[in-house]
Amino acid sequence: MTAELSMGKLCTVIEDGIKAASPSGELTETVTEASKMGAPREWDSLSFVAVFNAVSEAFNVELEYDDAIHFRDVKSIHEFLEEVMAA
Repeated sequence: MTAELSMGKLCTVIEDGIKAASPSGELTETVTEASKMGAPREWDSLSFVAVFNAVSEAFNVELEYDDAIHFRDVKSIHEFLEEVMAA
């Protein structure tokens, strides 16, 4: 079953993925529609993999390595998921 895509749900999934990869389990700022890698600062190259996997699992989509290009900011991830989930 595929989870419903909403900006709020996506932000929560991304935030949870970053927290899971962060040594402190905390973020310096909340993930919002305007968030991108580096803001919050914990969204770095290491937590990127956690975000990629969390999004794949939460929205039940099979992602390829080439899809990583879309995972630089929340808006790009959302747009990408809209396309993938509509297909």
